[in-house]
Amino acid sequence: MKNITRILSLLLISITIFSCNSNIEKENLVEEIKKIDEKLFSQKEEAINAELANDALKKYEEYVNTFPEDSLSPELLYKASLIAYGMDDFTKATSFLERIENKYTSYQKYGTVLFQHAFILENGIHDKNSAKQYYQKFINTFPNHVLTEDAKNALIYIDLTDEELLKLFESNNK
Repeated sequence: MKNITRILSLLLISITIFSCNSNIEKENLVEEIKKIDEKLFSQKEEAINAELANDALKKYEEYVNTFPEDSLSPELLYKASLIAYGMDDFTKATSFLERIENKYTSYQKYGTVLFQHAFILENGIHDKNSAKQYYQKFINTFPNHVLTEDAKNALIYIDLTDEELLKLFESNNK
């Protein structure tokens, strides 16, 4: 009986210590992310600072991998996709979005995530067929979203050449 009590006491102490260390680790990581974000997003230059951007991406991923169930995780993945897009790393941007799509379907910006994924497939990766599927998935899932009309228009114009688009816009402006 004494052994069981000792084991349970040690287990309880271990859990308490682990929990405290985990909270401290989370707080420290959040502080590091805030500092990097402050530097990254306060830049006046048009071009993104690649070193700061890569630092942010590493910290975001570290946080998400360490605390995948935390409510901040999908937001960091979303921010990571925006940063990767800004660095013209379209494949990495879509991989961050896919992580949200696969794990965080109740994320408040989920509709925007689907639209953004379609947009990057169309304009960054130039995979029109996949973009069409994502636009359609977005429209079907979020018929009343603020971006739904944009998605519908994208589907109308996606297969037109630049010349056809120009003619269409010229005729609409007459």
